[in-house]
Amino acid sequence: MVDVWCYPANWPAISRRIRERDGQRCRWCGAGEALFDLDTGRTVLLTTMHLDGDPWNSENWNLVTACRPCHAAYDAPQRVVATADTLPTQLLSHDGTKQEVSGGAYILVPDITLTVDLSPQEHPSGAVGQVTSSDWRGMRHHEIAAVRGLYYGEDQALAIWEVDAFGRLESFAHGILWHQVESFLSSRFPLASRIYTDDSEPGEDSVQNRDFLSGLDYQPVVGTARILAKEVRRQ
Repeated sequence: MVDVWCYPANWPAISRRIRERDGQRCRWCGAGEALFDLDTGRTVLLTTMHLDGDPWNSENWNLVTACRPCHAAYDAPQRVVATADTLPTQLLSHDGTKQEVSGGAYILVPDITLTVDLSPQEHPSGAVGQVTSSDWRGMRHHEIAAVRGLYYGEDQALAIWEVDAFGRLESFAHGILWHQVESFLSSRFPLASRIYTDDSEPGEDSVQNRDFLSGLDYQPVVGTARILAKEVRRQ
């Protein structure tokens, strides 16, 4: 089974190198990272994928750049196996059912199309033309973060595997979002007594991640290299 908590400590640097090697484009569909894709109206985010599903195998041949949808499609046949062992066995007393919760955080942005009549030459003000018409379609959701949590029922344990804001939120706002994810998971699973995460979240610098998580009251778990935990606090 794949233990997704066991990425190499230098994984952020490895991931950046692979994305640069692949020209910052998905090797499957060719999409490049963008805050807004004109064809789909969605954010395009790039990841680095292990072809064999083993996070420790960082050989060049085993790593490719993939957008999130292509990555998810490739991993789908392995997902049941991968999520069955996401916490090290020494932290679990049972080998039972795990439940996964995935979602996203969004803001509303105007959905509007402008038609511009381009000027034959540049205007001194820098304007390139004049708006001749507009098509207002209301507001649309714009994803600012992806979240993923796991619940181990027999052990009454939660694991936050991802609260990825793609570098769009400063630390304070990211901390608020993280608290909201904790609150949602603990209310969704009222028997949970402990929350785990690791120092690969929420950014690419494990030292900064530990400082961030320490500010949220997470403490290193004795006997593990990179996992942190906290008690669930209920009102």
